Amino acid sequence: MQFTGLDFYYTNARKIGETYLFIAGQLKPLVRIGSSCNGLEPIILFAIFIIAYPGKLTHKLWFIPAGVIVIHLVNIIRNYVLTLMVYYKMPSFDFFHRYVFVILVYLLIFGFWMLWVNKFSLKGLKSNDDNREK
Repeated sequence: MQFTGLDFYYTNARKIGETYLFIAGQLKPLVRIGSSCNGLEPIILFAIFIIAYPGKLTHKLWFIPAGVIVIHLVNIIRNYVLTLMVYYKMPSFDFFHRYVFVILVYLLIFGFWMLWVNKFSLKGLKSNDDNREK
């Protein structure tokens, strides 16, 4: 948040997994980041897709952490943009929070899954080998 030039700080909320984000000098928190905003659910969903789908263990051991890092970075950017939307009192916050960013995150996970299916799964590896033989 320091990139915005605004002096933000955070504290843990009373409820486990929640964080309050404040602007310096204000007593009321700007936003409450709930436990559902940490991106853990989409990360677990992504990992389960990859674990459940056939493929080499060695590929899974690097593909899952790489996907987790990307999903986590996208979620950080999502929280950053949503916080700025609250700060600047943008009326489209609810629409972006409930729909746009949810769709984008799940499209990202779907894209990773399709990449896995087509390039790294046993089916994808077999079709790549077949294409090389032709």
